[in-house]
Amino acid sequence: MQTITVLGRVVAILFAAHAVWVLVWIIVAARAVRDRPAAPAASPADLPVIVVMLPALREQRLVRETLESFATARYPGTLISVAITSERETAERAAQEAALPAVVTELHGLARRGSRERALEKVLAPSVIAATLDELERTSPDEWPGVLRRAFDATPTTEELCRQITAELNGRPGTHRSCHVHFPHTDGRKGSQLNYAVELLPELLPGVDPDSVYLAVYDFDAVAHGETFVAVGDLVRGAVAAGRRPPALLHQVQLPLRFRAPFAPGADGALMRGQVLYWLRRGLAVEVGRILQNDLLRRSPRLVRLLAAPFRPMIYAIGSGTFVHLGAWRELGPFPEMQEPVGHRASLLGVEQALVPSFNLTEPYYQTRSMMNGWANVCYGSLGVARELDHVRPYPSPVSLPGKWLLVAKELFDIGIWFAGVLLIPAGLVITALGGGWWTVLAVGTGLVAYPVTAVLLLALLPRLGGIDRQDRSVSWLTGRRPRLTLVATFVAAPFVSATGPWLMFLRMLRSWRVGTPVLSGKTER
Repeated sequence: MQTITVLGRVVAILFAAHAVWVLVWIIVAARAVRDRPAAPAASPADLPVIVVMLPALREQRLVRETLESFATARYPGTLISVAITSERETAERAAQEAALPAVVTELHGLARRGSRERALEKVLAPSVIAATLDELERTSPDEWPGVLRRAFDATPTTEELCRQITAELNGRPGTHRSCHVHFPHTDGRKGSQLNYAVELLPELLPGVDPDSVYLAVYDFDAVAHGETFVAVGDLVRGAVAAGRRPPALLHQVQLPLRFRAPFAPGADGALMRGQVLYWLRRGLAVEVGRILQNDLLRRSPRLVRLLAAPFRPMIYAIGSGTFVHLGAWRELGPFPEMQEPVGHRASLLGVEQALVPSFNLTEPYYQTRSMMNGWANVCYGSLGVARELDHVRPYPSPVSLPGKWLLVAKELFDIGIWFAGVLLIPAGLVITALGGGWWTVLAVGTGLVAYPVTAVLLLALLPRLGGIDRQDRSVSWLTGRRPRLTLVATFVAAPFVSATGPWLMFLRMLRSWRVGTPVLSGKTER
C-alpha cells in the first residue's frame, strides 16, 4: 500500500509539472501564431514557387470553395494548386450503384433519421444526404427507389468536378494556376496520391528550378489564413538573405474552427465542442510548442545543444498545412503512407524546421465516431516511428544513432502515456488527495490548472488568434457566458473521450494480427 501511495504521488507531481508546462507553452505558442500586420510586397523573383497539393476523395461539396480559395490566395509569387483525385472513388461509385436496391430495402426497416442517414452513407455523397432524407420523408416508400436513383445520378464524382472547376479558374484573369491530376489506381492511400503528383511536377512546372519549389500539403477541407503564403515567402526569403539554406519543412498550426455544419445534438455535440478546445490545446502546446523548442535548441550554442539533446522534441508534422522543400522531399521522401508529412524523418535527420506564423482553419469533428477515427489516425502514424528510423538510417545526419533512438523512444513513450494516462493520472491525483494537507492542495490545484484554467485561457486567446467571425451564429457557443461554462465542463472530459479512439484502434490491431488481415489506418478507410 505504501508503494502505491508513493507511486501515486510521483505521478501527481509529474502531472502538476506537465500541466504548468502546457499552460506556459500555450501562451508562448499563441504569441507565435497571432494575427500580424500584412507584410510588404516582395518581388516574385525573390519568392519560392508554392505547389499546393490537395488529395481528394468524395469531396463534392467542397471542390469549388477549396479550389477558389487557393486560386485567389494572396501571394505575389507563383502559386499552383493541384487537386489529386483517385480511381478508387470511381470504383467505389460502381459498387455503390450496385448496392442501391439493397439500401432501399434496408430503409424500409429503419424508422429513425439517424439510422437512415447511416444507410444512405453507403451509396450517396455526404453533400446530398440531408436533402435526400428530407425527400424520403415527403414521399411514399414506393417512390424511394426513384429518389435514391435521382440523388445518385445527380452527384458528379470529385474527378468530374475538379476537371470542370480547374478549367473555369484557369480561364479567369488574375488568379493563380489550378491543375488536376488523377491517380490511376484503386490501392494506395494519401501518401501514394501525393507521390504520384510530385512525379508529374516536371510537366506541371516546365523550366522551374526545383530548389525554388515548396510542396504545400493541405486537407481538402482546409482554409489557409489569408497571410499564409506571404508568410512562407518571407521566411524563405529571409533565410536566403542571411546566407542559410531555406528550411526543409515549414509547419502551420491547425485550428478546428471552420464550421460548415452543426454539431450533433445532445451530449454527442457537447462533447465535440469540448474536443475543439482540446484539439486547439494540442495544436498550440504540443505541435507549435515542439517546433519552437526545436528551433530554440537549433539556435543555441553547441554546448547547450549537447546538454539539451535529451530534450529535443520529435515533430509529428500534422497532415494539413505542412510545406516541404522539393529538394528536401527528394532526400526525405517519398511521402509515407501512414504519416504523409515527413516530420518524423526530418526530426531524425536534424534538418531545419520552422513555424509558419499563421494558421490553417479546418473543420472540427461533429460526431464522436468521426473524432475517434481522427485521433486513432494520429496515434497510428506515431506508432510507425521505428519504421521511419529504418528509412533514414543510410542518410547522413547531425543526430547520432543514440539520439535517433532517444527520439523514437520519446515518441513511443508519448503514445504509451496517451493510452495509459487517462487511467494513471486520475488515479495518481486521487491517491495524492487522500494523503491530506498539502498533498490535497497539490491534487486540487493540478486538476484546476490542467482543465478549467486551461480551457478558460484557450477561450481568452481565441480572439487574438483571429480568423473567427464573431458575428457568425455558428460560433455563438464560443462567445456566450452560459455556453462557455458548458464548454469548460466538456473540456474536462475531452482527454478521456479522445483516448477512446486509440484504445479502439489498439483492439482492432490485435484482432487484425490474430486473423491475419491488414490494419486500416486512415480516417476514410474506417
